[in-house]
Amino acid sequence: MSPARKTSTLESPDSDWPAEKQLAFYFHRNGYVRVPDQRRKKKESGSYKMGYETRFVAKSKKEVATMIRLLKQLHFSPGKPYAKVAQWCIPLYGQIALQTVQSLANKHRFPMLEKAREQRSRGKASK
Repeated sequence: MSPARKTSTLESPDSDWPAEKQLAFYFHRNGYVRVPDQRRKKKESGSYKMGYETRFVAKSKKEVATMIRLLKQLHFSPGKPYAKVAQWCIPLYGQIALQTVQSLANKHRFPMLEKAREQRSRGKASK
């Protein structure tokens, strides 16, 4: 009889997964990106400083440590984590980092997370 296979929930990935798949899971769960507004950058030239940023959102300090370990394992240089509402954000700066994370996210899809995110978005739109 084979051992029961662990599966991920909507909360956390399977710890047996490779680092890039775990990181993709966290990004799909509730990560997001910020990109510069090119029109504003052109208009305001030197005063507009916003760059490319990927944010991983952790629900606990334990998750912060896990995400930072995964990011470093994959040769990223995460910024300093900071509290935001009742969660933690781990920033990752730069256009190349953003493109690499998006590539990982496209490589590893999680339909259950995409469906949950879609439902949350619809709920916000109807309010």
